[in-house]
Amino acid sequence: MKMLLTAMMFFAFAMILKAQTVNNPTLADAEAFMKQAESRLAELSLVVNHAIWVQSNFITFDTEALASDALDRNTALTTELVEQAKRFDGLLYHGGQRHRER
Repeated sequence: MKMLLTAMMFFAFAMILKAQTVNNPTLADAEAFMKQAESRLAELSLVVNHAIWVQSNFITFDTEALASDALDRNTALTTELVEQAKRFDGLLYHGGQRHRER
């Protein structure tokens, strides 16, 4: 029984320590994330646009499947990036703005 209690205490201590060492994201982290996300989206955008162009000009079951697959990949990447971006919720950009100026 003492061994189980000791193991539980050690586990609880480890979880508390881990929670305390998690750093809050910084503006530099957000900017690096945006740069990486934009790069990934731009690269996939070329694939999607090519697949849609081929499907639009050569309408077959195969080209429909290619375009559908490319759009599915785009949706999956966008969803992944949205989930990853949630860690930056509440982070203020330059001048107190919450969005990126273009």
